[in-house]
Amino acid sequence: MPFSILTEEQNNSIVIILKDENIKCEAEIYSFGAILNRFSIPVNNKAINVIDGFSSVADSKENIFLYSSLSSEEIVSLMKQCCFAICSPSTIVYEYMSVGGIVFLEQIADNQEHAIKYMTGEGLAFLINDIGNIEENSLKLSLEKQSLYFDGRSDERFRKIFRQHFYGKNMVIRRAENMDLQICFNWANDKAVREQSYNQNPIGFDEHTEWFHQKRNDPDSFFYIIEMDGEPIAQVRFQVSGGEAVLGYLADEKIRNKGLGTAILSKGIEKFVNDYRNPIQIVGYVKNSNYPSQHSFEKLAFVKTKSTKYPDSFKYTMYYDN
Repeated sequence: MPFSILTEEQNNSIVIILKDENIKCEAEIYSFGAILNRFSIPVNNKAINVIDGFSSVADSKENIFLYSSLSSEEIVSLMKQCCFAICSPSTIVYEYMSVGGIVFLEQIADNQEHAIKYMTGEGLAFLINDIGNIEENSLKLSLEKQSLYFDGRSDERFRKIFRQHFYGKNMVIRRAENMDLQICFNWANDKAVREQSYNQNPIGFDEHTEWFHQKRNDPDSFFYIIEMDGEPIAQVRFQVSGGEAVLGYLADEKIRNKGLGTAILSKGIEKFVNDYRNPIQIVGYVKNSNYPSQHSFEKLAFVKTKSTKYPDSFKYTMYYDN
């Protein structure tokens, strides 16, 4: 596809126009430093690949460059040089957004429909037809949103996921027994636990002992201890009333901030629904300030709403039909 090359000024920017007079096909390339991935445009009811003609013109204009067979390091370096990218909503978008830049998208396959709708709907990217019509504030917000999704910490998150899986596999859950009285008392009076409790007063041992035995003997209370390597690390309790089970859990100080909250909740819920064997709605209440617990519930797809029972709290709900 032989192209002629024209340049013109549009909105104070120089635009390169690659034009094929034979089929009346034009491609506008903005000279602000852009990465173009392979994509096509409709011409006379036929898809024409815009990139096909680049090799014949790449050497004829100093601000048009054709790259091929790049290493991953070279691709990253090239992306860092370009503040804009024009590409299809494929994996290259994620790679470019991890570097950061304004993205314009063109769908080239049916299976990209949801990706392009999501990225443009969330303001992470824009449609290619909107080039030149995007307000500066929208461009700024796009970069800010990208930084939230692509924060350079994916390796840390993957390690966390594998760690959670490993620890979860090694967790053993059982019913609470008399021998757990002291450890549960210690957990309940932990400073961090009391701060996130709705009753923040210290708990006396006699009061705790009465409560502990009452819950163990209550047929509507499902009281579990989770162990790892033979040591108790958490308690999970479900209090059933009608068709609802209120969930509460505590974790030993030595395992906090290790991303194990989700694994503990998952282990407890799995055990409870197997023991209860009836349809049930599981409910958890979490203070607005308790971000780790919020994340644990949200990762298990609980529905999050504002609590009307407790102030400054969220209510998390999940239904099991067993």
